[in-house]
Amino acid sequence: MVVSVFREGGLAVPDSISVFFNEGLIHVNKKKEIWVRGHQKQLPVKVSGTLSVSESQGTIMIAQGSRIKILFSLSGEVTVTVSESLANKLCAPCGNFNGDISDDLRLPSGQVVGNITDVFETWRARDLSRSDV
Repeated sequence: MVVSVFREGGLAVPDSISVFFNEGLIHVNKKKEIWVRGHQKQLPVKVSGTLSVSESQGTIMIAQGSRIKILFSLSGEVTVTVSESLANKLCAPCGNFNGDISDDLRLPSGQVVGNITDVFETWRARDLSRSDV
């Protein structure tokens, strides 16, 4: 997952998210613009048998069966819920879901930091610009 952020009062606030699945790239922004595999779509979107994008009460939900659920609110809040089978298999701003929050803010180098903004900046996909998605 790639989160595009902007600065608001010194804080990093998510502006859009891009999530990579085997079924393709899903990009969602705060304007409720949904892109699936490079094509703009209207909600709800069924990407595959298990992958879907929907909206409820102003929050966009990307769900991959019962394994992954990503909520993106118009206020910029991102919530990621995963099944236990994915514990220690995830990284970046999502954390690793091993139950120990002290090691969630880990850089690609393995260093644990205390600032989510550093994590977002370090894990950002350098080959994706705003115009690419």
